[in-house]
This record gives sequence, C-alpha cells and structure tokens, in this order.
Amino acid sequence: MMWAQLVAWLSTIILAGVVVLQIALVAGAPLGHLAWGGQTRVLPTKLRWASAASALALAAFAWVILIHGHVVERAVPYEWTRIALGIFAAQFSLNTLANLSSKSPAEKMIMSPATAILAACCLALALFA
Repeated sequence: MMWAQLVAWLSTIILAGVVVLQIALVAGAPLGHLAWGGQTRVLPTKLRWASAASALALAAFAWVILIHGHVVERAVPYEWTRIALGIFAAQFSLNTLANLSSKSPAEKMIMSPATAILAACCLALALFA
C-alpha cells in the first residue's frame, strides 16, 4: 500500500468518526460538549441542521480524499482533487484554531487533535500525492 493510500485511509477513519458524531448530534444525543463550542449538551434545532450539513460535507470530503489517495477510482481530474485538498487543509486548520479556542475542554482535547491531523493529512496529499 502506498503512503498516500495510508494517509487517505487515516483521514477517512477520522472523518467517519466525526460524521458519526454529527449524526448522533442531529439525533439528539447529549454530546454537544464535543461540538459547536460545547454550548449545550443537546443541540437546539438550528445547530442540528448545521450538524446535518456538516455530516454531509465531511462525507463528501472523505470521498474526495479517497479519490486523491488512489483508494477509489478517479472520477474527476487530479487537479480538481488537489485543489479541493488544499481547501480542506485550510478548513481543517481553521477548525483546529476554533477547537483550541473553545470553552469546552472535551472539544479542545478530542476535536483539536482530530482536525489538526486532518489538516496535515490533506496538506500532505495535496502537495505530495
């Protein structure tokens, strides 16, 4: 297995975990301390919609990462996925800063490393794969 495939799988596993978290939040699980600044244990309707959108976006991100990492067949031009990964790296970097500034200790300890790893993986794939 190539390094790019390993990085793509690592990213996808982390993203799958975050997607599951977002779906649980949509369903009303008392896990709000892990997302959205830890504002509430159970998300209000507006944030549940945001979690639903986030779950869909993150699933799409995972698919693009798997394409670029040569795990699934390339359905779009290489340059498009490379640009997308650069955007994902920037997004996850900003996410990491937001998580680090959260008032929620759980969000800082769990989500900050996850988004930092995702940022590094996306940047590595964009630059070197």
